[in-house]
Amino acid sequence: MNDTECTAAAAPFQGYMPFRFVLLTHVILGIIGISLSIYSLGVVRRSFFHPNCKILLLAIVALFIAHGVGLSVPFSYHVYAYSTMTGCQLMVSEAVCDIIRAPANFAVFGCSSLHFGLCLERIMARYYARRYETMRPIFGWGLLGASLLTTVLINAYCLHREDFSMIVPYCTLGNANTVDQLDRVLKILPSIDLASVIVMVYLAVTTKNSKKTYDLGASFSKLEGRSANRLLLPFTIVHLVIGLGAVFLNGYLPGIMPVTWTFELRRTVLAGLNLISVYAIIGCLTLLHILRNIQRKRRQKIFKILTPINDTSVIHNTYAQHW
Repeated sequence: MNDTECTAAAAPFQGYMPFRFVLLTHVILGIIGISLSIYSLGVVRRSFFHPNCKILLLAIVALFIAHGVGLSVPFSYHVYAYSTMTGCQLMVSEAVCDIIRAPANFAVFGCSSLHFGLCLERIMARYYARRYETMRPIFGWGLLGASLLTTVLINAYCLHREDFSMIVPYCTLGNANTVDQLDRVLKILPSIDLASVIVMVYLAVTTKNSKKTYDLGASFSKLEGRSANRLLLPFTIVHLVIGLGAVFLNGYLPGIMPVTWTFELRRTVLAGLNLISVYAIIGCLTLLHILRNIQRKRRQKIFKILTPINDTSVIHNTYAQHW
């Protein structure tokens, strides 16, 4: 491409100020998401869950960080390039785009597989019961490896028709060469998310209605399972809602946009409605809120037990609450 062709290709992006504003907004959201995710990593690491569960939760939060980096870096460059460069100077190789955006793509694809991995981990915890607390976290690392491998394969499927020799004015996964594969993936992922929610609801209901036991180890495992379900169920539901929203916005919204809208307006609306940036923030806030509630309830129980009252009452209350 010569400078004239490059200028014509970049004009809808470079000359449309609302589009730059949307990119800048995503940069800000990405930085907020990275900051929240880094803080959430520390909170999750200090939480009292089985190492297998904690490994997968930490991986999801790490993907939030990867997504923030994968969006903030290219979008920051685009805002800078549109303001200071012209012609082919502001164009970017498609290969470079795919490398820079890879962390964001992995976050989009990987969160679904990790949420499903959390369901499998909770099933294992339920099956092995008290023995699960003494088991090494091999299962968690195995689920993490399988989830990451699945994510890499999905990303490779989306890019297998990509023309890496192209130069483009805007880095996006859904271009003319990848849109069909991406559309199929985005329509399949919510099915996995829905299955994860169903499994989590089943585990939460059956754990709540399980029979009381006088075995201390089994009682501890049961309480740990309840705390995990209290955290993972709403977290998985949030992921499903965002996933369904992304499917609608990317798969169906372009078809119902008014034909009178210009290309610049269409691209700006689609870029502005990228829910994954918001999901990273909402996901972290959901995790932090639920973990804080779990810790508060645990402190209240400990405080109630340690309150100086009749010893017999303490014993009976403790048996009633935990057994």
